[in-house]
Amino acid sequence: MTERAWFVSDVHLNPADPERTERFDRFLSAWGREDFPLYILGDLFDYWVGPDHVRLDDYRKTLARIEELGIRGRPIRFVFGNRDYLISRQDEAPPGLFAKGESLPIELGGKKVLLLHGDQLCTRDTGHQRYRAVMQSAPLRGLAKRLPLPVKRALALRLRRASVQSIAGKPAEIIRIQPEPLKAIYARGVDVVICGHVHQQENRTVEVAGRSCALYVMKDWRTGMPFLEWAEGRFTFRQALSEA
Repeated sequence: MTERAWFVSDVHLNPADPERTERFDRFLSAWGREDFPLYILGDLFDYWVGPDHVRLDDYRKTLARIEELGIRGRPIRFVFGNRDYLISRQDEAPPGLFAKGESLPIELGGKKVLLLHGDQLCTRDTGHQRYRAVMQSAPLRGLAKRLPLPVKRALALRLRRASVQSIAGKPAEIIRIQPEPLKAIYARGVDVVICGHVHQQENRTVEVAGRSCALYVMKDWRTGMPFLEWAEGRFTFRQALSEA
């Protein structure tokens, strides 16, 4: 039985932001001294071009830390996001990341919990849903394997800039997690959904067939070290290691 666990999402590591990398390194170091699971729910990286990304300097320090933790028997469970969807299988994952696909069911305190990035719940954002389908399609994944590494990186950076501009022009209600896909998940017997993606912290209760189900949405890492902790039979949002 898992008595304690940490969850984090949307760290968005970027070589242009070394301070964020240092924060995450301190977070991993603190977790590495503990003995409970860590789950990363997507968008760990601001962009990821495939398994050969490890040859670039972009995330060298973080990848070395994750690999070192894995060697010590502390692999990190990972659900991919819309920025790192090319880490969907174990043979695509850098050493130390335990790739679990786009969702991961677990059990905590007798409750069924579903972990996912969260973009699949933003169904009113039809532009993103089309982008998501295309980027995860077999032809695009095949192309990503064949393109030279510098070309893939340049394309990824261009897509990232276009995405930032697109999001800035969308109304808040469009990019919000919608109740319909949530209720469909809860109808399958899930009690708790944990995700990120929208970069805003939220705890929502959803009533489904006489059951009170919970949604926990984690904020992004623009500031602080935000994460969700499971301990003593309850979930708590934390903003810093000192709070855990």
